[in-house]
Amino acid sequence: MLTDLGGATQAVQRWFEVLTDRAAFAARRSMLRVVIALVVAASATLWIGAALLALLRGVCGAFASLGGGAAWVGDLVGGAVAVGAACGAFALGLRVDSWLRLRALRVKYARMTSPAGGVDVPGGTA
Repeated sequence: MLTDLGGATQAVQRWFEVLTDRAAFAARRSMLRVVIALVVAASATLWIGAALLALLRGVCGAFASLGGGAAWVGDLVGGAVAVGAACGAFALGLRVDSWLRLRALRVKYARMTSPAGGVDVPGGTA
């Protein structure tokens, strides 16, 4: 009987080793995925930033040529346009966020005031 218990103990130890190896492998795989996602995000951010900088330099050059060739006029007006565009994008983002939150609250309150008390009833109006 004790020999059977020893074999069972070894089987349990091997099972725990397998579980430990699987957990370590899953952790490594997850960390690798996170690192890859971070590298992709950083690359995309740099690429978009470079594209926006090239666009802004072109706009500044256009404003400089409109200002009689003075580079400072182009930089000043181009910078003002860039700051205005950034502020407009931020304001638009805030507006969209508040609209989405308000819509979610309306859905939530509609469920709370439904005749079924927020529980969907087959064939009901909830």
